[in-house]
Amino acid sequence: MELIKRYWLKLRATFTKGHVLHLITKVEMRMNVLFQKVHIESKSVNVLMLIPRVLFGYFILFDVGRQIIGLPISEIQMMDAETIEIIRSLSPRVVEVLPWLERMEYWVQGAFLSTGFTTRLISLSLLWVVAENLMANPFLMPQNISTLLFFISTCLYSLVLGSGKYGIDRMILRTFFKSWRKIR
Repeated sequence: MELIKRYWLKLRATFTKGHVLHLITKVEMRMNVLFQKVHIESKSVNVLMLIPRVLFGYFILFDVGRQIIGLPISEIQMMDAETIEIIRSLSPRVVEVLPWLERMEYWVQGAFLSTGFTTRLISLSLLWVVAENLMANPFLMPQNISTLLFFISTCLYSLVLGSGKYGIDRMILRTFFKSWRKIR
C-alpha cells in the first residue's frame, strides 16, 4: 500500500493542473487545425475529390457494392442467437424492424456520401464500420484489398477535407451564412 501511495504522490507532483490544462489546450489546437475549413479553389482537384466519393456512395447503396468494398452486407445476420434473444426480450417488434432500419442506414450513408451532405460525419461512421468489421473478422478479407484501401483513403480525406466545392455542405454554408458568402 505504501508503494502505491508513493507512486501516486510522485505522479501528482509531476503532473499538475497546469500540465493537464496545457495538454488539453494542445490537443484542442491540433483538432482545430485538423478539422478547419479547407478551401481548394482548383476545379480539377475538386472533381478528383468528387468522383471517388460519389462512386463509393453508390457502392454503399447496394449489396454488391458493399461486398466489393468489404463492408458487411447485413450486420444483423452476423449477430449470434443470444444477442437477438436479448433484443427480442426488450421488445419483440424491434427484431422485425431491425432489417428495415439497417437498410435505411445504408441508404442514408450512401446518399449522404454521394451528395456531400454531412460528409465528415458519414466518413467517420464508415471508417468505424470498416474497423469494426476488420477487427471482428481479421481473416475475412474483402475480394479486392486495393478497393478497401482506396475506400479507407477516400473516407480519410473526406473526414479531413469535407465535401469540397461540389457538395451540399458547401451550398448550405454559402446560402445561409452571409459571412461565408463574403469569403468565398
